[in-house]
Amino acid sequence: MAQIIMRENVPKFGWKDKIGYALGDFGCNLSFVMQSSFFMVYYVTCLGINPAHYGLLILLTKIWDGVNDPLVGSLTDKLRPKNGKDKFKPWIFFGSFLLAGVTMLMFMPLHNASYAIRLLACVVSYVMWDMCYTIVNVPYGTMSSVMTTNELERADLSKWRAAGSLLGNVPAGVILPLFLYNQVTGDPIQSRFLWTAVVMGLMTWVCLQATIKLCTERIIHVEEPAEKKQEQPHFFRTFLNCMQSRPMVGLIIASVALLMFMQSNNSTNQYVFMLYYNDTNWISVAMLMNYVAQIAMMILIRPLLKKFDRKALCSIPFIAIIGITVFMIVTPMSSPISWVICQFLIGMLQGSFVTLVWALISDCIDYMEASTGRREEGSVYSCVTLFRKIGSGVGSALLGVALTWTGYNETLDVASQAANVGVNVKNLAAAYPLIGAILIFVSMGLIYTLDNKKMEEVEKKLGRSTSFEANIQSSHDD
Repeated sequence: MAQIIMRENVPKFGWKDKIGYALGDFGCNLSFVMQSSFFMVYYVTCLGINPAHYGLLILLTKIWDGVNDPLVGSLTDKLRPKNGKDKFKPWIFFGSFLLAGVTMLMFMPLHNASYAIRLLACVVSYVMWDMCYTIVNVPYGTMSSVMTTNELERADLSKWRAAGSLLGNVPAGVILPLFLYNQVTGDPIQSRFLWTAVVMGLMTWVCLQATIKLCTERIIHVEEPAEKKQEQPHFFRTFLNCMQSRPMVGLIIASVALLMFMQSNNSTNQYVFMLYYNDTNWISVAMLMNYVAQIAMMILIRPLLKKFDRKALCSIPFIAIIGITVFMIVTPMSSPISWVICQFLIGMLQGSFVTLVWALISDCIDYMEASTGRREEGSVYSCVTLFRKIGSGVGSALLGVALTWTGYNETLDVASQAANVGVNVKNLAAAYPLIGAILIFVSMGLIYTLDNKKMEEVEKKLGRSTSFEANIQSSHDD
């Protein structure tokens, strides 16, 4: 077990730390949304990559993505700094240069290159981006644990990180579609993607450098002599225990379904408004309303938690989502306003699970400790993120393949697509969250067992305070 030493002669925790930490996720998200929102559009629609080929490539690279976090996390622990120097800031400092550069590299103008070169550029640039993003994001996420030991101050960091993440989505989700798409034809403008990536990459670098300047690492962990060490955590042992844990299995299925299906709208909405409504101006409106739904749920979650069980909040709303998505499939949805309204309602209804999912992982960590007698936060957390990342890759692959089933032809512009493509794309965009809602309702409602009463039993077994209201407050701040 490591001994904790507090640094001397460092600034007290305050607003600089909060703002700096918010800027970290804001900067990371500027790069992340370029990849999640525009990478597929650029390579499929602008560079003419077959959607099925794109999906397969992303699936294969996502498998590597699944092991990135444990690998980088392990390296940050093993490569301990000497003489009390910062542990995580050096990773963020050097990683910021790499992440900014590869964000630009992803959108190189290769329209005149051979198909093989375009495929190679797609997979290589994505793998490079993924590795650079992990080099920055894992140390950034872990750095909060050495900034303060105070629970309220850690809750503040989580809250400010959430705010930075949300604001980081605004430029790519609301502003950039107005610049990257032809407002008359709805086609993406290829020449504008590189310069947009340059600006976003530079902004990412500036924000991460600000994080380094404003945040302070106050805690140093010093390892005890080897003979005093307890049994070392073993990821594969913990992995097997997780696969035998009913709450963990339920949460993993729900988390994967959230990424694979519920959060597919970043990609599918662009094709819906491009091919079905022939008006890409609505992309920004839909994304903006999605952010409004998230903010509304952040406000409502605390009073909801005082009245309802967390397990119920994360399962019952998905019954309504099932009804909404079926309605979106069987009706023509002729007005883009109706589509935006349905997207807003889905965002609100899934908001409780999206907001609480990290708190549910903490509950599972406590449950695993009560079951096995070992506290292995990192390994348990990695089990969930491993499946989340693989699920995200499978979702991207399925989406690419499904896009070919709609009849979409990547070699044609919007006006030249077959007449039924728009309707097929609309139905596909509604079917994805329908599948996700069914999976989440079943997994959280029938498989996941950690309701409030069960968690009180877990806390008692661990000999901790059973004030569940305090746990609810902590979950909301996260």
